[in-house]
This record gives sequence, C-alpha cells and structure tokens, in this order.
Amino acid sequence: MAYKLDAPPFVEPWGQGLVVFHNPACKHPLPRDYFVNAVQGYIEDGKFVTEHFGWHPISTMTRSIYLGPDKEELNKLPCRQSPRVAVGAISKKDFMELCPCSLSDSNPIAEEQGWYADETGSFLGVIARDKTDDDWTWVVLARDEHFVFRCIDVQSSLPTRDQARVEVQLKIAELLSSPRRIFATGRPGGQ
Repeated sequence: MAYKLDAPPFVEPWGQGLVVFHNPACKHPLPRDYFVNAVQGYIEDGKFVTEHFGWHPISTMTRSIYLGPDKEELNKLPCRQSPRVAVGAISKKDFMELCPCSLSDSNPIAEEQGWYADETGSFLGVIARDKTDDDWTWVVLARDEHFVFRCIDVQSSLPTRDQARVEVQLKIAELLSSPRRIFATGRPGGQ
C-alpha cells in the first residue's frame, strides 16, 4: 500500500507502527490495550503471543523529489483532497464531560472498557463487556436537535474487546463521511 503524505486516505494514529513488548515481571504492568493501535507482545501460558488488529505497517519509505519551479505549476492544478478522519481513544473523564451517561462501576450487567471520539467531537463511542455472557458491545452516540448526545447505533454479542474497538471506530469513521451531524430523537419539533 502506498499513499501521498499530502493527502493520506486516513489519519495515522499515534500507535500505528508501534510494537510493545509487555514485561511479565514488571512491578506495575500496563493493560494490554494501553497503547491503542500498537502491536502487543506478551507472555501467555508460557508462550510469547502477539496481537494486532487492522492495518499495521511492516516498514515505511519516504521519497523526496525536487520539483524546482514545476511545483508551483503543479499546485495550480485542481486536485481532489480526501478528507482526513481521526477517531481515537479518550479518557472516561473526557467522555463524561461530553456525555454524562456512563454506566456505574458497580453495574451488575455490564462494564465500560473504552471510550472514543472523533477529532471534531461530533460522535462518541463506548465499548462494554457484558458480565453475564462475557461478550462485547459497542455504542455510537451523536447529538440530537437539542445538542444532547444520544445513542444512534449499537452492536452487541461481539466475541472480543478488540473487535468491538475496531468496529466502533470504523462506524464513527463511516458516519464522518456524511455531512449529517444532528440526529433527531423523534420528539415533536425534531428534524
């Protein structure tokens, strides 16, 4: 895969290209998903295991080409810029400041384990583990006509946390490709 840095097809997240090896003997271990989008390496049942989800570069190469005065002529040509999309993890505190609707930590049915937002603040996402059958759910929220975040999409019964994480980020990126940012609730006066 190759693309121009002037118009990449997506925004490269910070962890893309990062490989993290978790020390099994460290005094204060980090959660396995602490570095979002990184390849994670750890010891499990006495064996070294790696995990990565989505696209991860093996190597990169940058070519620099001197165009001299021709560059100004090239800049005059019409070209279509693809929009940049960035969806990343945020803290629970940041999520709660935007949408004070989080599950209680003592909820007997589900526990939230990840919060996400796009760089424009139009959409929020959350992933949660169902404590009863140990599967995963994601929820996407957007603003209603009163600018309050409401659920607009949900997917449940996913087998892993990472699948839920990837899917919620992809869903938010898909929503960002449309100009729609307000989702009516069906109340009188809604759009």
